[in-house]
Formats: sequence, C-alpha cells, structure tokens
Amino acid sequence: MGVCEGCQQNTAKRGGALCKDCIKKKDQESMDDSLLKDESSLRETLKDMQTSSQQNFDKLTTLINGVYGKLQAFDDRLKEVEKKTDSMDVRYAQQGKAIQVVQSDIADLQKETKSHDTTMKDVKTLLDKAKGEIDRLRECNNKLERFSRRNNLRLVGIPEKSDEDVEKLLSDILRDKFSMPDVVIERAHRVGPPSDRSEHGANRQRTDRPPRPRHIVFKVLNYKDKAQILKQKREKLGNETYYITDDQTDEDMATKRRLQPVIDKAKQENKRWRYTQGKLYIEGQLYREPNAASNPRESPSIAASNAGQSQPNAASNLGQRQSNAASNAGY
Repeated sequence: MGVCEGCQQNTAKRGGALCKDCIKKKDQESMDDSLLKDESSLRETLKDMQTSSQQNFDKLTTLINGVYGKLQAFDDRLKEVEKKTDSMDVRYAQQGKAIQVVQSDIADLQKETKSHDTTMKDVKTLLDKAKGEIDRLRECNNKLERFSRRNNLRLVGIPEKSDEDVEKLLSDILRDKFSMPDVVIERAHRVGPPSDRSEHGANRQRTDRPPRPRHIVFKVLNYKDKAQILKQKREKLGNETYYITDDQTDEDMATKRRLQPVIDKAKQENKRWRYTQGKLYIEGQLYREPNAASNPRESPSIAASNAGQSQPNAASNLGQRQSNAASNAGY
C-alpha cells in the first residue's frame, strides 16, 4: 500500500499513525480488493450457474425431445385409432343393415309362426276328432270281437300231445267233471303256432322249466251251456292243474292284466269278484279305476284301453287284434 512520506516518517516514529488522505486511500484500496474478490467469486458463481444452466437446458432439451417423440407416437396411434373407428363405423353401418334384414326376417317368421299355429290348431282339432273316432271304432271292434267270441271258452293247462283229439278231450272233461255229456262243441283247436318249449316245437330247447302248453279255444253251440260251465268251473276244477276261462278279447285281457293287483287284493280279502266284458265286479259292485275317463258317455272298456296304452303287455295295434281275433275264433 502506498502512503505519503510524512505518514511513512510518522509510522516509523510514532507506530503507524496515518493521515486522513492515507487512511482514505487505504480504505479505498481495501474496498477495491474486496470488490475484486467479490467480482472473482461472482464470476465463479456465474460460471457455475452458466454450467448448471447449460446442463439443465440440455436435460430440458432431451426431455422435450422425448415428450415430442411420445407425442408423435401418440399422434400416430391416434391416427390408427381413427382409422379403426372409421372401419368400425362402416362395420356398424353394415351390421345395422344386417339387423334390419334380420328384423324383417323375424317379422316374416312371426307371421309364418302365427299361420303355423293356426294350422297346428286345425290339425290338433282333426287329430282329436280322429282319436275320438279311433276310440269309437276300437270300442265297436271290441264289441264285435266279444260277440264273435260269445260262445267261446278256453281250456288252459292241458299238456299237448302229438296225436291229441282236442274235441274228444273236451267232451270227456265236460262229461266227467261237469256231468254235461250233451254239450255240442262246434269247433276246438290250439291257439297259435307250437312254441319252442312245447312237445310239437321243431326247435325245442332243453330247459328245466316244464313246457307251457298252448291254450285250447272251443266253441259250444248253446250259450246256456257256456254260462253253466263258467258258473261251475271253480267247484268242478278246483283241484285240477288246468282250468277253463272265458275267451276274452285282447282289449279285455289287457284291462284284466292291468287290474290284476285289484283282483289279487280281492282274493286276499276273500271277496267275490267277477271279470266279464271288460268290467270288474267286486261283491257285485262295478269297480271304477281312479284314473278312468271323466266322460260319463265313454264306456269303462274305452277308459281302460286308453289308460292301459302305456302297459307293455297291452294290445295296441287294432289290425293285430283283428288278425288275432280271426285266428283265435276261427268261426
């Protein structure tokens, strides 16, 4: 630091006292040094800030570039979405047209369905009428079959022989067991072809069970003789292995098979029972099935026939019954 000569001498003599000018000059120099130091520090700070700013600017530029790239990609995807949306709009328009066509078809089908419903109702009405007519014809046929079998009886349980004379066999039974030697037998024969287990069976197979002989159907001339035979059959043939029964139609036999549990119960309770003309009488009272037809004009045999159509042993084929009737009766 430069001082005047007087201050230099005074400083040497009195230990450093300075004049005002030197003190001012000294203060000015100190201030300049301080400013220089502050300027240097400020420059370094500005330099650091400039470096930091440049780095931040670079980072910001990189970030902006990344955002721009993402925006560009988003814009590309948005364009694809717009294309797909346009395509979907076209498809929706096509589907809308297709839906209109389908709705039109549905309307046409509904009209056709209504027409078919009307036709089905007419067909159902015709079927109901036809069913009623079939039931009526079945009952008429059954009545005719009963009439054709009016004088018929069946002998069940007599073993078959190769040289048998069934008419003589029946005459002997009626004479010896029923004391009815004057009964006129118009015709008698075994029913159906020989079974495999019968003595006549050409293809008879060996079995431990005894052979099951075919029934003998016979027709007497006088109906009163038939009634007397049926009246005495339990008394006269109670101890025999064979028995005589009425020759019933397939309809009546099917009904009897269905009513067999009721008949067995009546037997267990020692009640008198009689089955004739498709009707079951217990203690003289007509038995009515719980599920019988509600129509009072419909006869019990028709109701029994309708209710028994689901039974596996029921004869449901009218033509087959007529054929069996002609084969069994043969008169």
